[in-house]
Amino acid sequence: MGRKFKFKFPDGRDPRSKNRALAGALSFLFLVMVLTYSHDINNPDSCALCHVMVPHVRTWEASAHNNLSCLTCHQEPGLEGVARFQASLAQMGYKYLTETYYLPITTREKMTADGCYNCHALNREVTPSGDLIVPHYRHEDVNIDCMECHQGVVHTNISTRDFTLSTNVEQWTAAFASTQMAYEYRNLDMKECMDCHEALQADNSCEACHQVIVYPDSHNAPNFMTDHGRQAYQDLESCDFCHSWTRRNAEEVEHSDPVAAYARENSLCYECHLQRPEGHDERYRLNHAKDARINGTQGCMVCHNVQLGGNNQGEFSNITPVNCSNCHQGRHRDGWRIKHPTPVENGLEQDCLRCHSPRVCGDCHYIKK
Repeated sequence: MGRKFKFKFPDGRDPRSKNRALAGALSFLFLVMVLTYSHDINNPDSCALCHVMVPHVRTWEASAHNNLSCLTCHQEPGLEGVARFQASLAQMGYKYLTETYYLPITTREKMTADGCYNCHALNREVTPSGDLIVPHYRHEDVNIDCMECHQGVVHTNISTRDFTLSTNVEQWTAAFASTQMAYEYRNLDMKECMDCHEALQADNSCEACHQVIVYPDSHNAPNFMTDHGRQAYQDLESCDFCHSWTRRNAEEVEHSDPVAAYARENSLCYECHLQRPEGHDERYRLNHAKDARINGTQGCMVCHNVQLGGNNQGEFSNITPVNCSNCHQGRHRDGWRIKHPTPVENGLEQDCLRCHSPRVCGDCHYIKK
């Protein structure tokens, strides 16, 4: 049999006893802190203790996700996710206490779809607003992460909208936070959808995303495909009302030919215009004069005006440059520049404009200020 156990108080004079007592006390305190901290960190109010986080907490309170804790979305699953999140919190706490943080506050770890799948399933019936069609499984099939479209669903992108650049957070009341939950702050706009579809060469037709499509009466005319260019010259703004989403340059830029420039900047236009027209066969060089007399040259210059430039000039780099003067030589005699009549005499104007733009006169004739 072993020796009978007899309890002895530690000898305070023994250094080993002191070390054991200190280690035990620290371990006990650490355990208490961990238990308290792990319980409190599930409470989003803990985040608001750092005043720079108040805007994020207030928008969370005003969102549809206010019944979830921060950990539900911001902490990845598994032990590794817990460790990474705790390390991130420790770093943020250190920067806050030492005032070495930068505004706007952003998360170190990118949120992933795994956090969304805690509550949402791909086979869940989704009812987007209006007539929108959003098949989530198709986005999942091509590895489009949830955050690509839904990053503003809780905090409404207040960091990227520069709403957190000030440390004065008194304005972030519940009422003010509610004003930041507008639809346009929480969701992508149509241009962002179209940019992504175009970049990935996905279907960008109206029918792909909308259930209710109403075409203008002019689009139902039998000759619309051949006549829409002339209609654009009459009312380009009406075209842009629907088709601005596929423009590369949404800013208004002044051009000598705004319709041609618009066609070069809008993928809906140039994807068709870059196809060689059926009438451009081997004999077209001989027959183009008749076409130009009947239909004018505006349609030709959408592609063949090498001086037009535009935001999307690269797409037109393979188009054959057209310089009419290569074949149609000028008939001006020597010294004509200093002898030509000003103003242009009646009868000559039509001849001049066959080759020259109406703006060419301004190269020499202008009013000095």
